[in-house]
Amino acid sequence: MSRRGREHLTWAGAYARVGDKEKAFEWLEKSYEQKVGDITLIKYLPDFKSLRGDPRFSALLKHRLARSAKQSRRDQSFFSGV
Repeated sequence: MSRRGREHLTWAGAYARVGDKEKAFEWLEKSYEQKVGDITLIKYLPDFKSLRGDPRFSALLKHRLARSAKQSRRDQSFFSGV
């Protein structure tokens, strides 16, 4: 994960902890756009507990998992030709 990606998640977590969902999602979107390592870990981190009931939270995870699956298929395709 890049330094910038960690910063985005740090800000998102800070805003989520103080109850500013809009800012938290703004920073989570930045993380998503930066293709931060495994953003799906947010579903386990206590900082993001306040966001879990929001439909945007599940949508973000769903999109991230879909992107990961697509990348895995691409990787498998590449390595099967080696």
